Amino acid sequence: MRKHLKTALVLLLALAMLASLPVFGASDEAAAAADTLAALGLFKGTGEGYDLDRAPTRAEALVMLIRLLGREEEALAFAGSCPLEDVAGRWMAPYVAWAYEHGITRGVSDDAFDADGIASTNMYATFMLRALEYSEELGQFSYKTAVADAAGLGIAPEEGYSQEFTRGDAVLMSCKALTAPCASGEGTLLELLISKGVVDADAAAALGLEISEPEPPFDGPTYTVCCAGDSLTFGMTADDPATQSYPSVMAKLTQGGIRFVTENYGLSGAAVDPKDDFFFANPYVASPEYAASIATQAEIVLLMLGTNDAFWSPNRDIFEENFTALLQTYIDLPQAPQVIVVLPPHTFFEMAGVNYDDYLEELIAKEKTVAENLGLPVIDARSFNEGQADMFVDGIHFTVDGYALLAETIYTQLCAILQG
Repeated sequence: MRKHLKTALVLLLALAMLASLPVFGASDEAAAAADTLAALGLFKGTGEGYDLDRAPTRAEALVMLIRLLGREEEALAFAGSCPLEDVAGRWMAPYVAWAYEHGITRGVSDDAFDADGIASTNMYATFMLRALEYSEELGQFSYKTAVADAAGLGIAPEEGYSQEFTRGDAVLMSCKALTAPCASGEGTLLELLISKGVVDADAAAALGLEISEPEPPFDGPTYTVCCAGDSLTFGMTADDPATQSYPSVMAKLTQGGIRFVTENYGLSGAAVDPKDDFFFANPYVASPEYAASIATQAEIVLLMLGTNDAFWSPNRDIFEENFTALLQTYIDLPQAPQVIVVLPPHTFFEMAGVNYDDYLEELIAKEKTVAENLGLPVIDARSFNEGQADMFVDGIHFTVDGYALLAETIYTQLCAILQG
């Protein structure tokens, strides 16, 4: 009863706020978006109302982002210094100083912000992607492609902005960003703001905004897993390897009562063979991915290699020696991780009448022997796709669904190993 009363009161309050907020010009869609953001406390107008028809200044764009993040009070209370001297003593000074301190802006030069300059579409698209916790440093988007990147999330129009970018456009982007996925994959910006207490969930629901039920907290064991391997670990041919490779999919699985935080050190073309004297040679031990993998602090190491050796290496007769040496580097890591050999999946690649899966079968027999000699567990990622050529894009690399099945196969067997 109290919950229903609270929801009713929130709805009445939201409607009252919408009725009292003036709207001037602009499209009905932009005006409605402004009303929604204002009702949630994430947007304010100017002395002229919402003023949606004109271009936003750089200062206005920055303040719109800070309000969307629910950080305005924090920004206004910020007393730190800022090298962008052209805002000193002006109304936007604390906002700019706070944003500079948090790496949101660096100005137009070492000492200037250009507060009255016109905000570009790329600037505001960048702001929205940052609000969703996407990172330029991690290569998840760039300033030059920010509008296209935002369009991919449904925030900006696919065709971009052919006319002058307006405050109305900025408001529309802000409102659409609320229901766009955060970079973490753990909900939308709106859900993030609700979890932080910035937005009232009942108020958002009363405005018709979709809110997913929060996942119950996971209370099982969690392990960090270093996934070393070739293109099948990297996720080659997946639409988005960062989210659809087997390590990425496995990180989302919990049905076995265990959760894995995965590190993907897959390298396309990688081979166990340390020599580079053969076609398509990419010795794993000579790669930055290998260097990063042996710097890991992970508790578990999964090594899945051999496919490229079967296809291209002329040194298959000494594969056991090379494979043993590679595994030993992981066994000898300071944290003494649990090292596990993952047998590569079947392939369906033939050339000049040669079925290269037969060569791979020979190397897998050697991998089993090496694992037994070293006392290492084995995960069979081979049997699950026997005769399943439809799982592949090119006979070697999986479809998105194929990578998901590979992830489930490895996850299930890894859980079984850990649970004894």
